[in-house]
Amino acid sequence: MCKNTQGLSKAERFKDRALFTSLFKQGKYSKSTNFSLRLLPNKLNISRLGISITKKVIAKAACRSRIKRLIREAFRVNKYRLATGYDMLIRPKQLSIVNLAYKDIEKELLNLWKRAGVLKQA
Repeated sequence: MCKNTQGLSKAERFKDRALFTSLFKQGKYSKSTNFSLRLLPNKLNISRLGISITKKVIAKAACRSRIKRLIREAFRVNKYRLATGYDMLIRPKQLSIVNLAYKDIEKELLNLWKRAGVLKQA
């Protein structure tokens, strides 16, 4: 069976509660219209992504899952453009994000990463 190298590996995701807590307390904060970003350097040679969406922001589970998939896809497609060695926590801020297309989400995340200083110069 061939391993797909296009996807997001388990090492590039994090779900550890302690890591989420440390990102909230110590992470550098940046925000855009629809997203907030917490950024914390790690001692690894990869950047890792965490996504947190509360029921208060998006009530329906199907919509929360769709937004998570779109955020992960934007990270996966653009990870070669991002600086390595960071843990990133992305949180959608408002319900209107449900109506956005993938290209709009990707564009906003790229601008957010650029403002945070983790997007490499082309």
